[in-house]
Parts: sequence; structure tokens; C-alpha cells
Amino acid sequence: MEKRRNLLFIFLCLIILGFTVNVSAAVLDWKYYETDDFIVFYPKGYEWQGTEVLYYLEKYQSEVREVTGNSAQFKTTVVLQDMGNESNGMADPITTKIDIYTNNPSTYAAMSGLENGHSWLRSVSVHEFTHISQMTNTSGTVGVLARLFGNAYSTNSAPFIPLWMVEGITVYQESQLSPYEGRLNTGYYDALIATKAKENKLPSISEATYPHNHYPRGQWYLYGGEFFEYLGKEYGEDKLAEYFKLNGSDTSAPYGIFFPSLSLDNSAKTVYGKGFPDLFEDWKEEAKQNYQSWQVDGQQVLENKSGRIYNLLTAHGKIYYLKELRLTSAPFNSKRNLALTEYDPSSDQEKVLKLMNSSSATSMQIVGDKIYYSLLDFERGFANLKQSGRGTLGVLYSYDLTTGKSHKIFRDDFKDFVVLATGEIIYSKDNKEEFGSELWSYSYKGKEKLAVTEELISEIRAYRDRFIVVAKQRVGSWNINYLDLEQDKVSLEPIIKTPYTEEFIKVIGDKIYFTANYDDHHSVYSYDLLSKRLAQITTGAYSVDGIPYQDKYYFVSLTADGEGVYRKNLDFKSVAIPEVEEERALNIDFGGKFKGESAGLKSLSYLFKPYLRFPFLMGEDALGQNYYLLNYFDDFSFTFGTKLLNSLNLAVSNFEEDNQRSTELSLDYPLYSSKLSGLSSLNLGYSTDFDEDSNPKLAVFFSYPRQDISLSSEVNLKVDDSINTTLNYRYTFNNSSLAFKAKRYDDFDSEESIRAFDSAEVDEGYQLSADYIHKLTEVRSGSWSPNIFLGDIYGSVFIDYAHELEDDNHDLSGGYEFLVEMGLFNYLSVVPRLGVTTDGQEVKGYLGVKMDL
Repeated sequence: MEKRRNLLFIFLCLIILGFTVNVSAAVLDWKYYETDDFIVFYPKGYEWQGTEVLYYLEKYQSEVREVTGNSAQFKTTVVLQDMGNESNGMADPITTKIDIYTNNPSTYAAMSGLENGHSWLRSVSVHEFTHISQMTNTSGTVGVLARLFGNAYSTNSAPFIPLWMVEGITVYQESQLSPYEGRLNTGYYDALIATKAKENKLPSISEATYPHNHYPRGQWYLYGGEFFEYLGKEYGEDKLAEYFKLNGSDTSAPYGIFFPSLSLDNSAKTVYGKGFPDLFEDWKEEAKQNYQSWQVDGQQVLENKSGRIYNLLTAHGKIYYLKELRLTSAPFNSKRNLALTEYDPSSDQEKVLKLMNSSSATSMQIVGDKIYYSLLDFERGFANLKQSGRGTLGVLYSYDLTTGKSHKIFRDDFKDFVVLATGEIIYSKDNKEEFGSELWSYSYKGKEKLAVTEELISEIRAYRDRFIVVAKQRVGSWNINYLDLEQDKVSLEPIIKTPYTEEFIKVIGDKIYFTANYDDHHSVYSYDLLSKRLAQITTGAYSVDGIPYQDKYYFVSLTADGEGVYRKNLDFKSVAIPEVEEERALNIDFGGKFKGESAGLKSLSYLFKPYLRFPFLMGEDALGQNYYLLNYFDDFSFTFGTKLLNSLNLAVSNFEEDNQRSTELSLDYPLYSSKLSGLSSLNLGYSTDFDEDSNPKLAVFFSYPRQDISLSSEVNLKVDDSINTTLNYRYTFNNSSLAFKAKRYDDFDSEESIRAFDSAEVDEGYQLSADYIHKLTEVRSGSWSPNIFLGDIYGSVFIDYAHELEDDNHDLSGGYEFLVEMGLFNYLSVVPRLGVTTDGQEVKGYLGVKMDL
């Protein structure tokens, strides 16, 4: 019997491997470019992105290595992915691999200023390679371990260093490429620090380390980048490399995960003469001194502590905008919604018109009694392997102010749109064949492609018989242009051309209102299209996305905990348009050293180079389609997984159990997913051990602005009437939630879930539980060494019920528990539970913990 199972396992692996070779070579017809230091995999048709990424990596490699102190020889794998309207990058030091999302973010992308750089592919390539170079910098004993067993042993990567250090050096380096590129140059980060420093709300080093309910989210990019800029200016950039060299050889790093004073601070004292807590406080004190006079040029009208406010418009005596809402429902659990909002200046009242899932990455427009807006959603058909060909696109809606109802108009991966008086909609989308945009028309006749531009268009507005757009060259800033669109002829004529980004344009009469960062901080401006004069409307602190209303000007600025709407008198101060600095044209020439090769076999060859070699072997191919895990200690076990047809996830495992070999197979297929309200995902699955279990599975998820519902079910085809079904429901209030869970099982082992009382494995029964979880207080404080952080504290009133059918046993209890958000070891999120419960006969106290990486 055991021999047959082993033969079955080998046979399955051979079939999967053979099928995978054919599929991997065919999926999207991937190719690669290779040099001595980099290999770039890209989908067919993305040659220009592949060569550009390779060009920037080669060009800036020495600068990145110098600032991170890494002189070792290694080759970095890069995979380009088209994720639709999503822009991002990822770096994995263990596999020495980078993923780059090819979409050039629009001015509405809200990427903390990274969207405003002169070249997206340059910024993201340098940012991600800085990760690789910094986190693989090892020497001494640590270097020997990393070379022998894999980069997981590097003390310059997680979990040995905090996230603000991981992201801080990359934000710093991305900002060295150009004075108009990188998050330390585009103004938003400086404005956040200034606002918090002025109100004495800069975080402690512990608060900067751990995820919690903080504005902005992902604070380690902000504080890490600004802190590293301070270190570079105060102590010299060469000290950054010196620190990473020293830290990359530190054998005491495992102790430093909980006590950073034993490792990170020792290295810092050697290089800087101080530990990180003192250095961090020095940086905060300098920021407080620098920004004492920071002041918003206006009166605050509204505040949103949850996130962004954007797309301000006026109509019918009201102001309309989109507002992000983040609802905290439980420890380390929040839900982000988008609110279409109306504000009445005369009554000073705000009203949410529509609460929505998803987010928006375009402008908004009002025509008559309808508000036109877009939401992001998933769609298949994109050239990526990361999400099995699934990417994001826009869905255009109209909201009727009279009826209060929304209507879906069309779906496409558009960057922006404009609704004409005739009802026709003109929109721009990226040209996939080369840099630039396609212009499309949508009407009752359907969609029609109108033209192609060499420039990339981010914003589009109608003006008389022309259009006004925000557009950029392949390398250059976002500027304001006329667009003439006549049949097959299309041309752009500059209106304002500077090395800075002009964004969030509003065309009202013969004036363009827009935002720019001309004076090292964002201000709102107006440009008269007739007189060709530029005027500044706000001065002082950060102000963006403004709109005139009567004799006032409303705009968005920052508060220490979020964003707010401000107003001021509408005054115009004439200013000069900044001079244009000529951008050197991009000239990529590798001298014919390489050509695009088919990636199938090249990708699979990575399977023979395991990236982790102790205490077990782990490896995957370059494109992430196949992986394996081999445990060669004690009882030999092996797992091999693959993606069939780029969607069906298949895994086969062979291991020893009860003194005999067992083989298990599992299949998982993500059939559907969406960012919009309603059905959010539908997954199908199957698992078998080729003996007693043969289990088809179904998982369905529904998501609404305040409600989440999940249903999962499986049966065992080898056992009659077997079932294992779980239903979860959560309703989210602003700072609390009501959660309900129900479970029905028959011929599936399950442990009775009655808090604090003895649990027993039962074969058939029901389980029910209900919790009302509510926030009690915000602590948000911690200690650097020992490394511990407390976030928010919640309380929960609960009821548990279990019914074991075989012996007809009933268990019912209820009680109250305290839940604490706790961060440990730089990356571990822990929720300690302290509670009391009773079943009507006895009262018990209990202590538990839930952990999450």
C-alpha cells in the first residue's frame, strides 16, 4: 500500500511538472532581458518597459550600492506585472526578487507624492533595488550563514530591523534621483511632519514602528524617510552605508528583536555616537524648531480623521467631495469606505449622500443634477502572474441628486474622463504598446477609440471647443496643456510647463484653478487663459484641490490627525511662472548586447536554486508559478505547488504519518473577486488524501460599506451526510462592531468553542457565538527596549453556545473580555485577552492571546 502511494506521488509530480513546463512557456508568452547583475522578465508587448527598467537599474546600481554599503556580487531578478490601474513595487530579499507594477500612477493616485515624479519606472526601480541591496548586505559570520543557507539569515532584514528602517532608506534613496522626484521632494511628507511637529504630535520611535490606527497609514515610510534624511544631512550620507555594513555582521541581532539596545543601538552608537531613541528625539526636536511658524492660510471648516478629502466641486449652492472613512471594528481590524459627501456652507452642515466600498482614482464632475464619479474594481485579462491576470480598472457611475440613486455607465481601465454637454463622455487610458495615452469616446452608440497621444494624460476637462489636460512626457513633470482632438489628428499645446507637477485642475470660466508645489510647499493657484497670468491664492502651509465659491475659496489641508476643508477670502496675488529646466531626453542604448528571450525554461531553471537551504529546502521559479518545500530532517516530507493555467493553484504533499507515507492533493481556484459592494469573492477548492478524505470546498464573501458576510462549506465525498459549514457576519459601527459566527459540522472533527470552559473534540454538532466589540481607550504608547507597543484597548460582551448532537449536550455561557492591541518583535501583532465568563453555575476568569504576523 505504501509503495503504491509513493508511486502515485511521483506520478502526480511528473504530470504536474510536465504540464507546468508547457503552461509556463505559454502563459502570456513571457520573455526576459539579462545582464551580469539583473534579469528582467516581462510579458510580450512590454519590451519598452523592460528595457527602461533594466536601463535604470544598471544606471543607478552603483549609487544604491554605495548608500547601502553593499559591494557583494549578486544577481537581482525583476518581474514586470501589469496590474491595471494599480501602481506598486515589491522586493523580497530572500529570493532576491523584485516585482514592479508597470502602471504609471495618475495625479489622483494618492501615493504620498510618489505619483508626481518625473519617471515612475525610475522611482520604483531604484526604490525596490535599494531594498534588495540594503537587506542582503551581510558580512562576517552572518555573511557566511547567508551564503550557505540563504538570505533569510541576513540581520539587515525583517525581523531584525523595524519597518521604518526598511522603508526609510528606500524613501531616502528614491529622493536622490532628481529634486522633483521622490517623496522627500514632492512636499507632502514635509507638510505632514510640519503639521504634526507644530501640534507636538510627532510619534515616539515605538509608535513609528508598529501598525495601528494612525494617520497616515503606513507611517514607517513617512517617519523612516524623514528620519534618514535627517541622519544623512546631520552626520553625512557615508554614515548610512557604514551603519548597514556594521549591522549586517551583527551576530547579536536575534537578541535585538526584543531588546534593540543590545544590537541596533550598539551599531548606532558606534556610527553616530547615540542610540536610535536619542537620534529619533533629536530629529523630532529639529522638526519642532523648523516648523514653529507653520500655519494654514485659512479657517478650518471640516475635519476628517479617517483619511483623505478630495475632488471638491460646487453646484446648486453646495460643495461636494469624496471622503475616505476608516471604521475600526476590532483590534487590528479596520474597514475603509468612500463617502460621496455634500456640504452646505450656509448652514455649515455636512451630509453623506452615498457610502461605498472601494476607492476612486479619477476626478469627479457635476453636470445638471448628476454627479459623475468612478470606483476601482477587479477585472481579468491583464498581463500579470501576481494576481492570475486580474487587475484593477475604473467603473464610471452617475449619482442623481434628485432621486438619490446611482447608475453604472461603463467599465474600462481609464485614468480620467470628462462629460460633455451632449452627454458624450471622453476618457483617457494608457497606451499599452508604447508610452502615452489613448483617447476614447463613450455614448449611446458604445465605445470608440478616437486617437493616440505620445504624452500620458492624467486629467481632462472641457474648455470651449477644446480640452485642457494634465499630461507628461516619458520623462518629465505633469503639466497643463491644450488638447485639440479633430478626427485622427491630435496635438498638445503647453499652457503651463514647469519642472513641477500641476494637478487637480478645475476649469471655471476662463480660469484654471490648480495645485502646485512651487515654493517647497503645496499651494493653490489660478491661471487666466485670456491674459495668461498666474496668481497664487494660498500661501503658507499645505493647501490643495481648491474651488472658488462666491467670494470664498475652499481647499483641503492637513491636520495632525487627518485632513480638513478650509476656507479663505478669494484673493489673487500675481506671481511668475517658474522657469523650465530642460529634462535630458531618455536615451536607452545597450549596444545590442542582448535581445528578448523566451522566459519559460529560464524561469523554471530557478527551481534548481533553492533560496532557503537550512533547516529545509525552499525554492520557486522566477515567475512564481511553481514552488517546493523539502524537509530533510527527521521524517522526510515534500510539498510541490503550481499554478495551472495561471489561475488554478495545485499543491501535492508527501509525508510520514502513523508510520506510513501519505500523499495529499489540494486545488484552489479563485473564481471571482470584486472591490465593489456585494459579492466580493468566490473561491472553489478540493482536497484529498487518496484514502479517507475527498473534500470539495466552497467559500463565498460579501462586502458592503458596513457589513461583511462570509460562508464556507465543505463535504467529504467518502462519508455520507458529512458537512462542515461556517457563517460569519460582522456589522461595523464607527468604533465598534457586532460579530456573529455559526458553525454546523457532521463527521468533521471540531473542538467546542466555549471560552474558558473545557473543550472537547466532537463529531457532530452546532456552534454559535455573538460578540459586541467596542473601543474603550487609545493608549498608543510603548517601549523601544524591551520592544513592545500598546495600541487601542477594546472590550467585548459575548455569548457562546455549543450543541453536541450525539449525546445531546448543550453548553451556554456569556461574559466580558478585554482585548489589547500589542506589538512585539517589530512585526508581530498580538491581542491578549483577559476575560470573565459564566455558564450559570460557575464563574471563570481566563487569559488568552491571538497572534498575527
